[in-house]
Amino acid sequence: MRMCASSPDGKSVVLNLIGAGQTFGEIAVLDGLDRTTDAIANSDCEVWGIARRDLIPLVRTEPALAAKFIDLLCARLRWTSEHLEEVILHGLEARLAHIVVRLAERNLRMDGSLVVNMTQQSVSEMVGISRERANKIISAWADRGWVLVKSRTLVLLNPQALRNIASRS
Repeated sequence: MRMCASSPDGKSVVLNLIGAGQTFGEIAVLDGLDRTTDAIANSDCEVWGIARRDLIPLVRTEPALAAKFIDLLCARLRWTSEHLEEVILHGLEARLAHIVVRLAERNLRMDGSLVVNMTQQSVSEMVGISRERANKIISAWADRGWVLVKSRTLVLLNPQALRNIASRS
């Protein structure tokens, strides 16, 4: 699930990715205001919802649940802060490498391989660059043998090389 924001002129940015079993929409249900992003499914999924009128009484009477929401909100704030720092402080290739490595590490396979399951368009939207620019950088990485590009999938063959790029400002 991609968490996206869009501008009136149709530009879109992916702010976060939510995997199976993860929670999203917590801000709007907790504060009762409009949602902050749109959730766009990457594949077939089943989504469960809970209304604010049902959740708030539980949060008030169950301190452990309230603590879980605090943990979740802090994790989201850290993710957002790191993402903002990347956009402001790092060059395009470093930002792309950082996002690709971070996404792959969140999707670690049982065999230990690091894979990003999303289109280059979605990855470029997370980084805030054009798909064409992201494609050019990823193609250069593929030429160096650092990644393998498949349909809607990016396999990291040399994650350390990408980590090295990501650590550059």
